[in-house]
Amino acid sequence: MSRRNFLPILILFVIGYSQLCTGQNNVKISVEPSDNAPIISKHIYGHFAEHLGRCIYEGFYVGDSSAIPNSAGVRLDIIDALKELQIPNLRWPGGCFADT
Repeated sequence: MSRRNFLPILILFVIGYSQLCTGQNNVKISVEPSDNAPIISKHIYGHFAEHLGRCIYEGFYVGDSSAIPNSAGVRLDIIDALKELQIPNLRWPGGCFADT
């Protein structure tokens, strides 16, 4: 494409695109609660614990032989805090990390 053809095509494109973007569209959204609406399980959206720095090892998980109070290696104060937050579930390890 030559420069002579490129500039008029570019100008037409810019004018057409600006008209497309500046057009007014009226949109109306209404929410109507219903008794027969589906119920989404609270277990679909939970929390996950990602292995970042000391988030898991020496943080969340201290091991069975740690002096820090724990249950199966997981710190009891963390368990109490998660219960206080009332999270439905915790995926650990979360994300894409798995330690073998």
